[in-house]
Amino acid sequence: VECFAQFYLEKAYGIFRMLFREREGTGLGKFHFLGDAYPLELTPELFQYLPQDKVTYNEAYVLIPQKSVSFMAPLTEKEHTGNEKDCENCLSKERCSGSRNSKNSIKAVDSNENGVTL
Repeated sequence: VECFAQFYLEKAYGIFRMLFREREGTGLGKFHFLGDAYPLELTPELFQYLPQDKVTYNEAYVLIPQKSVSFMAPLTEKEHTGNEKDCENCLSKERCSGSRNSKNSIKAVDSNENGVTL
């Protein structure tokens, strides 16, 4: 189940990139997630720039609703097309079934019959 969730999450990031380019006229570089590339303590500062009220966070910077993510991405003319997973720097890479380096990774097929390693 986790592998399929990761697969569809990556597809959603791709759709987000496409919609962002259509709306803003520029592409996005690599996504840098809070709690991974940047400390969670930046959450209040990031949320100052987000004019919305559907996603909030608690005193431990955990986002509400739970399946929400926050990230930063540089604006760029050249799209970042690489896999968003940063398996080399992940602390769970040895036991993660979605890791490119894991013996447990699976091959999934999207609707265009393009193979994607999860």
